[in-house]
Amino acid sequence: MSVFETRFSIESGAQDCFGVCKASAVLGFLTDAAGRHVTECGYNRAKILKERGVVWVLSRTRFFLTRPLHAEESLTVRTWLRGTEGTAAFYRDYDFYLKKEKIGYAVSRWTWLDLETGTLLRPELPAGLTGGEVRKERLTRLSLPAMEPARTRLLYYSDGDINRHVHNTRYADFACDALNLEEKKSFVSSMQVNFLTQTKVGETLYLTCGAKNGVSYVSGSDVNGKQHFEASVGLKNL
Repeated sequence: MSVFETRFSIESGAQDCFGVCKASAVLGFLTDAAGRHVTECGYNRAKILKERGVVWVLSRTRFFLTRPLHAEESLTVRTWLRGTEGTAAFYRDYDFYLKKEKIGYAVSRWTWLDLETGTLLRPELPAGLTGGEVRKERLTRLSLPAMEPARTRLLYYSDGDINRHVHNTRYADFACDALNLEEKKSFVSSMQVNFLTQTKVGETLYLTCGAKNGVSYVSGSDVNGKQHFEASVGLKNL
């Protein structure tokens, strides 16, 4: 099964105050599609944790949408793996469809994390997970503009995931909150999030914002100034 296909409905929990799909929900669809794919191929979290002591970890992700996703629409996500890159990473690609219309795509970068040692390991992938169109897009560090303080964010129970870290989708919400998107009648047409350091519930992130060339940027650091994530956000009017 080199290309996996699944569907998601834009239900109430995925919608923002303008009735369109939130960026965090889009990231959730990507994560869930990846999880369903590896589960279908017998390589889910429980299996690799039991056999190898490792878990899947998302390090970078980016998506593009040509139009907003509205309430009750059904989004089809097609996804596949390219294979490993370097020593400790591989890329996963995605296409988005509404019925037969392609309305966007995404790419993410994954690795394995040894829970006992905290080290990153090169994934060993079965043939059924790799295949599909060979794409060349890579996810690199962002070149941030001048940044200004925006918000302080204490991380709570509701931000955590099964690995006891802040869930990847929450960073999209942090970025959108820092940009005050409730004041802008826009939708997130593109977003890249780079996860730089593991963040745990109970910690505090200090958010900064900046902009250049029509793109907004958000960065989150801890009390010692260590950067935990960076994000770029592209907006289009509704």
